[in-house]
Amino acid sequence: MPHWVMAAVFAPLGALAVWSFFNDLKTGVAASRGWTFRADDNPIGFGSVLAGKVVIVAFCAAEAAFGLGLMADPVKAIQSTLHLG
Repeated sequence: MPHWVMAAVFAPLGALAVWSFFNDLKTGVAASRGWTFRADDNPIGFGSVLAGKVVIVAFCAAEAAFGLGLMADPVKAIQSTLHLG
């Protein structure tokens, strides 16, 4: 797959995740696959969903940077760190 396609796919996905993260912070409600967590009722679940979104934003940013030629392949870095390949 051409690198520019990866940048064109992951950059909007990362932007969507950033928007979702800030929207959850503003409303105090985070939803994930049918589960709804309110910051007042379940702060651990709320924080867990937000932490997952931060991981998604970081991965999308890394893939977009790789697609633009600004860094090495993050998937290969994860694989070598976890000794998967």
